[in-house]
Amino acid sequence: MQEFSWQDGLTGIANRRMFDNVLEREWANAQRSGQPLALLLIDIDHFKPYNEHYGHLQGDECLRQVARILSGAANRPRDFLARLGGEEFAWILPESHLEAARAIGERCLQLMRQQPIPHAATPVGSQLSVSLGGGVTVPGKRAFAAGFVDQVDALLYQAKRAGRAHGEYKDFRG
Repeated sequence: MQEFSWQDGLTGIANRRMFDNVLEREWANAQRSGQPLALLLIDIDHFKPYNEHYGHLQGDECLRQVARILSGAANRPRDFLARLGGEEFAWILPESHLEAARAIGERCLQLMRQQPIPHAATPVGSQLSVSLGGGVTVPGKRAFAAGFVDQVDALLYQAKRAGRAHGEYKDFRG
């Protein structure tokens, strides 16, 4: 039963509850070790029009497909993918510098292009795309994970405003 409380029922990957738990643990590890912690936030572009055009059952299948595609972008044992809710996903990448986070983010974008999901209702192109924000920090003793998540979320929305289907990355280590 506990397995289901940590797993997203639709996609089979970790859910928001597990994400929060893992982020808290990895944040504390990074504070103790002084090692960098990277976070990628990923959002499906124009998902509401997708659902309206294809219907919610196909929307659910789309979310499952995106979860499968994104799960192929990183493979180290502590790299952690979760569905945060709706059409938003996140990668936690312990002990990763900006270059590694960018490489995984770009791999996510590449995999989405290589395994196209048709999207006739998007205002750009003809296939489903994702946008992402990626950040790296070494958390100080008084820093909070929620503030870092907010910073990375701002990068995600910067990517969306810049035209979608790409990533914005930043090293927040000063």
